[in-house]
Amino acid sequence: MGAPDVLAVQVRSGLVEATHHGAAMALGPRGEVIFSVGDVERPLFYRSAIKPFQATIVLESGVELTDEEVAVAASSHVAEPVHMEIVHSMLARVGLDSSFLRCPPGPALVESSRLRLQDAKPDPVHHMCSGKHAAMLM
Repeated sequence: MGAPDVLAVQVRSGLVEATHHGAAMALGPRGEVIFSVGDVERPLFYRSAIKPFQATIVLESGVELTDEEVAVAASSHVAEPVHMEIVHSMLARVGLDSSFLRCPPGPALVESSRLRLQDAKPDPVHHMCSGKHAAMLM
């Protein structure tokens, strides 16, 4: 399996500034492929890119979230105090605490948060995905 296909090239002053690789597909109303470019059969690992869709499913299930809670559920947070407060609040609202989260108590994404938390007890709320996990438990 080679590199993904080139989908777009950014050129500035005659020089290639960026090359964007990938694949894309559009489906019609009955699920038929109406457009595709690149290797759309290539395995894809969504990882955090799918969080907005997962948060949408939580909302469509009837869970009411504030704008701040949606933001934390649909993204990867960096364990700033406000992020952790929001996740703890989401869990508390349904009678849970961070022990119910199944994401590891991994390190924060940014150095400033890692330094601030270096002496703190490891907590799954520090993990960048804890907002998504909390929303799914609601």
